[in-house]
Amino acid sequence: MPSSVKKDFEFQFTCKDLTSKLTLPVVIPQKQTVNDLVGRLVAAHNIPCYVIEEAKLKNVVLNSDLTSKLEKFIIEETDKLHDENAKTAVDKVINGEKNIDDLVEQWTKAYTQEVKKYAKPEEITEEQKFSEVYHKLIHSPALDTLLNLEHTYCLTMEDLIQQRDKDLEHLESSNRVRALSNTLPEAEDDERHSRTTRLEESFTIHLGAQMKTTHNLRLLCTDVLDLCRHKPHTVGGMVIPQPQRLQTAMSLYSNNLCGLILLVDNRLSSYTGLKREFARVCEQSSDFHFPDLEQQFAKVEEEHVFANEFRSQKKLLEESDKISIKSSSSSSSENQQNKGNCLQTGDFYITKHSNLSEVHTVFHLVVDENMKSMDITSRHPVILSIRNIIKLCFRYDINTITIPLLLTHEMTEEMTIQWCQKRAELLFKCVKGFIMEMATYGAQESRTIQFLVPREISEEMFANISAMLPSIFRLSNPVIGRSN
Repeated sequence: MPSSVKKDFEFQFTCKDLTSKLTLPVVIPQKQTVNDLVGRLVAAHNIPCYVIEEAKLKNVVLNSDLTSKLEKFIIEETDKLHDENAKTAVDKVINGEKNIDDLVEQWTKAYTQEVKKYAKPEEITEEQKFSEVYHKLIHSPALDTLLNLEHTYCLTMEDLIQQRDKDLEHLESSNRVRALSNTLPEAEDDERHSRTTRLEESFTIHLGAQMKTTHNLRLLCTDVLDLCRHKPHTVGGMVIPQPQRLQTAMSLYSNNLCGLILLVDNRLSSYTGLKREFARVCEQSSDFHFPDLEQQFAKVEEEHVFANEFRSQKKLLEESDKISIKSSSSSSSENQQNKGNCLQTGDFYITKHSNLSEVHTVFHLVVDENMKSMDITSRHPVILSIRNIIKLCFRYDINTITIPLLLTHEMTEEMTIQWCQKRAELLFKCVKGFIMEMATYGAQESRTIQFLVPREISEEMFANISAMLPSIFRLSNPVIGRSN
């Protein structure tokens, strides 16, 4: 069922014994008014002004005649289009191509969610009911009884917490005694405990049909900042540097750099949330090779001003209607000024570091809260930005890149098993296509792609995501040699 069609409109008029015929396609249904359309037609087809004046002198208003005929034509063709679409829809229901229950559900959803009159009343949750009951009780003669009961529970819980802390201290002291019995020096307890929470699985894949390239995939389950911060490494009572620090320093000025995609909000600052924690990690040790984080942010902010100007100019050039450009230029420029300090979803800026654990380059990718709830496609601005980031990695020898697989650094309630699997499948397929695309440009080096999932994810979900990889990527099978 077409939502719009083009119909030929014919108009015939006479001027000085010369009959002219105007034929032009008209979009049905027509969004603009008939008077506006008539004015555009007169200007576009160069109808001479003396023809209109002569028609007025002869008491024949040409414009009015054109307007009435065009209006009648649009009404008739619009009714025909609606009748044809309605007949097609009814025939589909009669022939069984459309399910009646689905149609009823769609209409019910449209009325209840878009029409206030038919909307369902808001249901009161259990939390709201409890709050209302508690509010009434606390403002009633039962106040003393309720407060005494809460105080009794508070004392009981306090005793339980104290007993729990004593049991934990006893358990930790027992672990220390068992650790001292080992013959070889090992890391401290808290360090061993932090390593057990990091799940990791590696794969070797082949991409391409004729020009095959080999790459390494690694699925990680840890905190994103664990790839940045240096953890204390204690052996035999002495604090020594971690091996990652040495590896990062050795590969700083090489063709084997490491990058990380860090998901941030649209504000160019380091005062809240994950950005503040990242800034604290950067401040823990001095960077002797690159400017500090605040100086790099200031440089990005300067470039952001030029980027906004480029965007506004590009938007004006892409406008098709010049009249609407002139009328809305003031409002659009005002909006640009209001958004001058904010980035858009899909924007990313780069910072360079030499004092982080496993990262040299950080791509700060701007996302919004909708990434946690809405279904996205391969044309989403964030996905397209990941393509541009991978392109930069191939161009500037960043051979190891860490990508948040679920496009979030923390798990929330709406992230169900189906949600995680669908998001992981989308990222796997998109990244696979991006790598194959970059390989056609002549980049045949082996790369390491690390897919990072939040540390709150369950081991079962981690195993399910890991099982998806062989169905999307072609894994490298080992060659088994048999001797006689």
